[in-house]
Amino acid sequence: MKVTLKVDVSGSRDGQPWPRRGSLVDLPDQEAADLCAAGLAEPVASRPKAEKAVAPDAEQRAASAKADADAKAAADHASAREALTPAPRAPRARRAPKAK
Repeated sequence: MKVTLKVDVSGSRDGQPWPRRGSLVDLPDQEAADLCAAGLAEPVASRPKAEKAVAPDAEQRAASAKADADAKAAADHASAREALTPAPRAPRARRAPKAK
């Protein structure tokens, strides 16, 4: 069982000094379980298989670039329309009716 050491262990194991804290160690199951139970190590979960990144093909890149260009053009058009639209006028004040 593979474990990661959480502390520096003093002494030696099989005539060799223990690896440093944070090291990955492959130990017999019972010994690894004892270290984990004592809080000196933690089990290493099996790593999922890494996925490879795949570049999109030319057709996907072209479609993405066109969508980006369309979105930018729409945003530019909207901001230009807002810039040219006159500000709304305040309503005129009504005159008071003439007294008779």
